[in-house]
Amino acid sequence: MEPSARGMLWGMGAPDLAVRRRPVQERGRKRFELILTSARSKLAEVGLDGFTLESVANAAGVPIGSVYQFFPNKHGLIAELSRQDTEALASELKVAADGFDTAAWQEGTDHVVDGVAELWRTDPTRRHVWLAMQSTAATRSLLAEQTKAVTDEVVPLVRPLLPHGSTRQTRTVAEVVVQMCYSLLHFSVRDDRPHEDAVTELKRALRSYLRAVALDSS
Repeated sequence: MEPSARGMLWGMGAPDLAVRRRPVQERGRKRFELILTSARSKLAEVGLDGFTLESVANAAGVPIGSVYQFFPNKHGLIAELSRQDTEALASELKVAADGFDTAAWQEGTDHVVDGVAELWRTDPTRRHVWLAMQSTAATRSLLAEQTKAVTDEVVPLVRPLLPHGSTRQTRTVAEVVVQMCYSLLHFSVRDDRPHEDAVTELKRALRSYLRAVALDSS
């Protein structure tokens, strides 16, 4: 990932969302991660309206000053959670792209979906973070940049299906795939429990869509 893109994921383009300080020493890193873990649980428990830095500090068992040392406001904290989720997803897609068999793309698509869906299965709070990122213009803008970074990792997966397609067409197909995945993966943990039937339907929908794309491009 390019440094400029990574900077956008970290909220550097939006001062009110950027982390104030990233700890270097182990003690500070542990406290930082404790705050983030507590924030995830608290956001899932109370929703955005009830989510405050004070409630996170209480849940983490740390002074409120420790939270403000790292985060300017609750939206900045949520943005950091979203950055974590985005980087984990982009990393999973990068691994999938390295082992993707274009000759058996339908089975490969199912494999990619299974790997990505595991992120939602193991941490359904991703849905709460994504919903909270819709709350302000600044967080929506940052989320759009994060979604672009995810799309960047999907482009190589769909490119072989459009041998004669333009760069813009390939990008559009990748964007549609990303939006389909986000929608149905969030739906698959709609009550904070995994629903495998939704993942199965996502696989079916993706195969059908990509089959049509490949046929139209042949």
